[in-house]
Amino acid sequence: MVLDRLDNISRYTGLSRNFCTAIEFLKKTDLSALPLGRVEIDGENVYALMQENILKDSTQAKFEAHDIYSDIQLVLSDRELMMLGTKGKVLEKTGEDFRVCEVEEVLRLEMEAGDFVIFYPGEMHAPGLGEPNWEKKCRKIVVKVKM
Repeated sequence: MVLDRLDNISRYTGLSRNFCTAIEFLKKTDLSALPLGRVEIDGENVYALMQENILKDSTQAKFEAHDIYSDIQLVLSDRELMMLGTKGKVLEKTGEDFRVCEVEEVLRLEMEAGDFVIFYPGEMHAPGLGEPNWEKKCRKIVVKVKM
């Protein structure tokens, strides 16, 4: 997992060719102008999902992991709580690149606009969470990077 600010995203272009493509997209695109839904970048190698989510209470966290793609999750407005499962296990596959996880220990990531996190394949994470006194909506972009 990587946690950083959008201002520093260029530091991660060396991770792979697909990461370089994803990062160039994030740097050069007016993200506020993108419509909700899937955004094509480089076919199945790199694509994005523009989202506006209703945040769930942290007690409703559902952990997931991926086999094929890394996620770059960038908060664009307000804030979002994400959790990283630090101890637990990846369970059954419920989609092409989606696995349900059971976690025992977590690390809380309180993200604000301009913060991003990279979750690598196999890392257990729960996005889309909030706290009772936070805004209930969060706009973000999730860039899927094929590994």
